[in-house]
Amino acid sequence: MAQYAKRQAAIVMASMLLSSNLWAAESAVVNFSAKIFDGTCQIQLSDNTLQFGLHKAMDFQPNGTVAILPLTATVNCSAATTPKLTITGTTPYTSNAIFRDADSLANGVGFMVRRDTGSIDLGSFYDEAAALNNNVPVALSPIGTADTAQDEPFLLGLVRSGTTTVTPGAIKATLTFTVAFD
Repeated sequence: MAQYAKRQAAIVMASMLLSSNLWAAESAVVNFSAKIFDGTCQIQLSDNTLQFGLHKAMDFQPNGTVAILPLTATVNCSAATTPKLTITGTTPYTSNAIFRDADSLANGVGFMVRRDTGSIDLGSFYDEAAALNNNVPVALSPIGTADTAQDEPFLLGLVRSGTTTVTPGAIKATLTFTVAFD
């Protein structure tokens, strides 16, 4: 019986050693990876130069518009998003919605940018509250599918800045349209 007890103790000890080895098994490594990006959007304009022609100083009424031209921005983003557009330029007047380069000879006039709603004409174009302001991002229409081009229609108007006296000369404005992934 003593021999049987010794064997039983040896089996229990071996069993304990084996089970402790199972708990101290080899380790396994799992690697995880992903790429995180902000996304990208690109913009292309239908024209890079708009010519408003000749206009007499006396044609500019206070807070009025003498000419409107269309401009289409085609936006394409790398994923579904609601992109934001920012227009940057020089705004020398009290309004951040009237753009005019500093080297322009004409004064009291400038260019205003509005989204084309389809119902804007010369009489209703001048609206500082509805105009795009310098360095103020505005949300564009949502883009539901990656790499789908979407057109955003705008109107650019040649306007008088409030009641500022209009002086004749050449006028120009250089605007940068920047679209950002949101």
